[in-house]
Amino acid sequence: MVFEFISEWESFNLQQLACMAYNLGLLYFMWDVAKFIIVNMVPKLRRRKF
Repeated sequence: MVFEFISEWESFNLQQLACMAYNLGLLYFMWDVAKFIIVNMVPKLRRRKF
């Protein structure tokens, strides 16, 4: 069981790893942008009071 897992891990190719890292980076970047927008826009929207 453990040996099978190890052999599977070895066959886990770099492209998949790169894709995963890219997706994580993209997600982090999007979260950063969303946080920036929330911090800057929410106070302005609150001041207007619809």
